[in-house]
Amino acid sequence: MTTLTPLQIGRRAGVALVGSAAVVVACSFATACTAIYIYPGYIYPIWRPPAKVPAAARRFRRVGFRSVDGTRLAGWYGEGAQGPRTATIIGCHGWAADKRDMLGLGEVLREAGFNVLLFDFRSWGDSDPGPVTFGDREMGDVLGAVRFLKKQYPVEAARIGIIGVSMGAAAAIRAAAQSSEIAATVADASYARLEVQVGRFFRRFMGPIWPIAGVPARWFGERLIGTPIASTSPLQAIAGISPRPVMIIQGTGDSVVDVRDARRLYHAAGAPKILWLVEGAGHAESRRAGSAEYDARVVGFFRRHLLGA
Repeated sequence: MTTLTPLQIGRRAGVALVGSAAVVVACSFATACTAIYIYPGYIYPIWRPPAKVPAAARRFRRVGFRSVDGTRLAGWYGEGAQGPRTATIIGCHGWAADKRDMLGLGEVLREAGFNVLLFDFRSWGDSDPGPVTFGDREMGDVLGAVRFLKKQYPVEAARIGIIGVSMGAAAAIRAAAQSSEIAATVADASYARLEVQVGRFFRRFMGPIWPIAGVPARWFGERLIGTPIASTSPLQAIAGISPRPVMIIQGTGDSVVDVRDARRLYHAAGAPKILWLVEGAGHAESRRAGSAEYDARVVGFFRRHLLGA
């Protein structure tokens, strides 16, 4: 067995250290390139609404209001089909969507007698551009919608409910925990913690190098978004909704948000609470998987908790 001299040991240690540093630098560089390529499309998307407005939207009127940070937001407001009521539902769309995606459910709620406000989050639809923060500043958009309703429709919005899908669900949970004006919350396909969700996303692109590349990837993302992603946690916020009711909906076939997130949210929430797992439904597709049951459950939830029916 060859005995190494202290000088040889030092050289080998130096080579190993330099090699390790090179791997870290290479991974960081790869992460930077990946982030520069991927992030802009997700955080600063180019999104333009179609010139033709869906026919169902003609039963709504165009409205505009401001988020809590002043960002201009656009929406549609419709009165309940049976005349103005004292309960209004806010619909919150997900990423890569806008208020049109909530129109089908909005019409169902309107026909059930609820007033409905559907709006575009920042950077989507007709609202002003801005960084997409996946539920952080979008929470302020929801709070801006609540403030708008209370100011412009104080009678019609005496009781406010909210339903959000995906990113909109995360924003709805956090807003409901902040505002006691939101009397009932439905969250469909919400992640539990944004930092974990971002990790899932990048793991798909980077595979085994993710544990090394994760730190610079997170750093680049937070610089673009302008907020620490660890602070965006519906899981930490949801307990603050109680004693107001919350309904959590999650498709068991969701490949974007882990079904375990729904269970974590349910266990963290205070009573009264409901967990509905939709068998086989993909991400944000629970309504598509069975619209009749979905609509009946959501309408029933809001009737029970907003109208006492």
